[in-house]
Amino acid sequence: IAISNIAGQLTQFYFIVALTNGTATFQRISFTNIQSYGLFSGNFKNCTVEYSNSAITNFDGQESIFMMGNSSDLEVHHNVALNSSAFQEGGHFRLYFNASKMTIHDNTHTFCTTRHYSGGAMSILANISSTLYLYNEVYSGCSSLLDGGASTYIVLQLTSNGTIYNYTASGGTCPNNGAGLQVAPKMDCHLTMYQLKLYGNRAGSVGGDQQGGGLYVIAENANISLSNSSFSNNTAGIGAGVSMNDKRNRTTIAVHNCNFTNNVASGYGGGLTIQLVVSALQSGHAEAFIDNNTFEGNMAGEEAGGFYYFGSSDYLEMTNNKFSNNTSVLEGGGACVRTFSEYGLEVHGN
Repeated sequence: IAISNIAGQLTQFYFIVALTNGTATFQRISFTNIQSYGLFSGNFKNCTVEYSNSAITNFDGQESIFMMGNSSDLEVHHNVALNSSAFQEGGHFRLYFNASKMTIHDNTHTFCTTRHYSGGAMSILANISSTLYLYNEVYSGCSSLLDGGASTYIVLQLTSNGTIYNYTASGGTCPNNGAGLQVAPKMDCHLTMYQLKLYGNRAGSVGGDQQGGGLYVIAENANISLSNSSFSNNTAGIGAGVSMNDKRNRTTIAVHNCNFTNNVASGYGGGLTIQLVVSALQSGHAEAFIDNNTFEGNMAGEEAGGFYYFGSSDYLEMTNNKFSNNTSVLEGGGACVRTFSEYGLEVHGN
């Protein structure tokens, strides 16, 4: 199906699909030079859904492709978007699913924009014991004009699990956090990320306090693993390469075998920032394991050119990391660690 050269803001989607207890396959659909409310809307329950091998070129409207579902199996793959701009979240895709399996792979997103919310190219909600696989994705020059998650914005909650790998984002810009990728794992979720390549992304403006030029993770009682990834030439106020935070709950973070190169923070944490603060109302403690990473040529306008850590009721272990040619205006050219905890700090082999 090919639809092209439509002007004028229509008041509804071109395609509206609702299906229960079935199988839906959408392939080889192209939208070119379209101005309308939206392109595609789907609502699925107990379904197997595939959307693939389709393209969007020069779209401007409220929604692009919006799918929601319950207890379904969704696969989105081998789609292409160029210059797709939406007022709502997700210039290319907005996907909200409960108790479902979501597999998203081999899509290309170029100059996709959300004009008002998060997720310049994609906005994803995996809720209530859902599973998300996101891999072989490429994002170039995507943006969020008023919020964060310039390339992709993901929320995992209520014991959902997410795996992200072979994910590349460059040239993303946003006025808030997470220009390359923003993920929010909440309420006993597991997030695994590896083989990420985030470079040349910018979160916020010079002198601001926005976080995560490359990657921003805001967690609530989650288990997070980041490995075998590279972050270079990203800029932000805090954590220019990567910023990870949980300022209330018990979260565990492991960062292994990653490269942080030539990232610049106007505040602190040029390469990597981790902040774990457990509320006095919570029992237990947070943990961070930072090992076998390389921090080279990163800069901070305040503290911690390479790595910044702040924690309370926490345990931090730093092992076999390499710091070279990192600079900061104040403390910690290589690393600055501030911890107020009885659980311990181990630093060795760096």
